[in-house]
Amino acid sequence: MQAALAALLLSAVLAAATEPYADLGVLVCTMEPGTITALHPSILEHLKLCPMLTGAQRDAVNAVLLKSSTVYGHPSGWDLETLQHLGPLALALNQTTLSLVDKAAREAFARSIAATYSTQGWEQRQQSLTLLTAMAAASHPRPKRSADQEMPEPITTRVLSESILVIDYDSPEQFYLCLSDSVLQTDLEHVLEQPLTTEYLWVLKKRLQEVYPTGMPDAQLRRLGPLSRLYTVQELSQWQVTSADTLCALLNPSDGKWSSAQKQQLIARFLELGGNLTGPLLQQIGGIFLCDLNEEQIEKIPPEAIGSAGELDISSCSQNKKDQFYSKAQQAFASQAGTKVYYFQMRPYLGGAPAEDLKDLAENGVDMDIDTFLALNPNELQVCSCCAVCWCYSHGGGVGTR
Repeated sequence: MQAALAALLLSAVLAAATEPYADLGVLVCTMEPGTITALHPSILEHLKLCPMLTGAQRDAVNAVLLKSSTVYGHPSGWDLETLQHLGPLALALNQTTLSLVDKAAREAFARSIAATYSTQGWEQRQQSLTLLTAMAAASHPRPKRSADQEMPEPITTRVLSESILVIDYDSPEQFYLCLSDSVLQTDLEHVLEQPLTTEYLWVLKKRLQEVYPTGMPDAQLRRLGPLSRLYTVQELSQWQVTSADTLCALLNPSDGKWSSAQKQQLIARFLELGGNLTGPLLQQIGGIFLCDLNEEQIEKIPPEAIGSAGELDISSCSQNKKDQFYSKAQQAFASQAGTKVYYFQMRPYLGGAPAEDLKDLAENGVDMDIDTFLALNPNELQVCSCCAVCWCYSHGGGVGTR
């Protein structure tokens, strides 16, 4: 229904537009592939507005570019500057289109993407990998390697600084054979700064298991980045995660998502080895995973960690766990008790506040917002009957209003 409505609205805008496509805005992102190929090639400039194109839309973009009627000309005439001017449309280029681009321009563009890869967010990395994989396929359109064909040189520190591994080592098998023990021991971080597909990451995992048969040291674990997500819960239970810095690095969301079971095991292993949860770690764990900690683990959190963690979301925690976090927060912010600042520091944890403390807040004229009020323990509110009365009726702009 929504798709049909968008198509109808798109048709109306196209019919009414005095300047081609000027009024389309984000409606252009709903275009059918057939519409893209049927319209004037200038439609491509408007497609740059779209945060993500479907596979069929990307195919349509390539079809338009291959017609040679765009401002970019035929792909065979493109140089590095042309590829850069494509902007977001470059992410839509497929192997067919890329194979027509001059090899030197293609490789220079690939290097410009690889140079910023390690600073990109997770979604942008995935888009860059898709494009680089298409470039690799365009660079090596040949049958399977025969035994007498020359292998590329072993991967060294110099090679890492000069090469794009997924392009210069054009198969996972080749990548495996060229990865030395020494480069994995001394330059693992630089290997992982490279754009690597899942296939290449699996190869890297296998080689690391060969280099460290009894397990990787803590200093190497913190460098794993996206590779860490390929380890099973059982494998994580054997990791030597002994420092807070390592756990914090492993929990970095820019390296991809952990499953709930993986994340729980990783944290449990860190605590099992005597680690303490710091403020930055609590922020990295965050949200629902914070509430997945068991009560024994929460009890081990130092109050000062709560104090340095910033605002934590414990809304999905059980009541017992909310009570624990509240007690920890009380200790963390005890020096501010009785001040205006104290309420704002304690607000994320008030779902665990007992009736006596809620009464003190009400009698001190705290103007509680509706979301905080609704998160309070209803059993404690029943005991503190004056609290609801005070917050519902006595403070304009508080519970009674949004």
